[in-house]
Amino acid sequence: MSKKEEKKKSLEQKVIEDLQSTGFASEMHSIKTFISKDWNVSGSPSYFDLDENKTREFDLIAHHTIYEDEPESKKRIAQTFFQIVGEVKKSKNPWVVFKANPKNIWKAQEGWNGLIFCDGVSPGAKALTPAMMTTGLGSRLNWYAYGIHEAFKNPDQPSKWYSALVKLCKAGEDKLKANSRKRENSVYEKSSPYLFFVKPVLILDGILMAASISETGDMEVEKVDGATIDFDFSSKAYTRGNYKIDIVCLEKLDIYLDFCEKRNAQLYQALKEDASC
Repeated sequence: MSKKEEKKKSLEQKVIEDLQSTGFASEMHSIKTFISKDWNVSGSPSYFDLDENKTREFDLIAHHTIYEDEPESKKRIAQTFFQIVGEVKKSKNPWVVFKANPKNIWKAQEGWNGLIFCDGVSPGAKALTPAMMTTGLGSRLNWYAYGIHEAFKNPDQPSKWYSALVKLCKAGEDKLKANSRKRENSVYEKSSPYLFFVKPVLILDGILMAASISETGDMEVEKVDGATIDFDFSSKAYTRGNYKIDIVCLEKLDIYLDFCEKRNAQLYQALKEDASC
């Protein structure tokens, strides 16, 4: 483009091009997708970083909730919150996840060691436990990832994925703590059935691929729409140690949200079933 043509551009067009060259446009498109699916969503939320002892910002937070009240008493029968803490990354080059050993597929499942708070049901949760473990993205795909490579990245440039996943772990812990009820004497039955489930999600505005080694020893790479990564992270302040984080391509975010809504509905039905036992 010539200098003369550049001068003809309006200030508004220049700002649009600037936004599109950064990750801000990707964040805006992500938020718009949540809004179009009727999720409650906010951009640029904050969390308290226990390692750094200060408030930090992340890209978005959204939730989908299901609840019922008794018609006459208006007493809450049950309620589930499915909350997404999200980081959005824009990349011109593909991101490649590495498929883990299929013999360890159980590591793709999400159980009580996840970012979950539940109250108002008897210990054991015979319906809720399998519902949580079998409805996640890793279980649906029947594989999970153990690492990420940013293809064609200059070795001198820092990786974007690791710091993003750590931020999601910390933001998730912060939101779980803020939405967990205080129990008195560990008496569950005094409370109406309540489940708060936090799902860390990395939204990639770019191409996601999965790499694996075939039975013949050849490397195989394929495009995928999403994946679950088994991510280990711990520090003095964060001791959970392991997180299941979903990665989804921005162009498939609407389909992923449909999946999350269906998952929340399954969790809600299991919660009610356990509460009635």
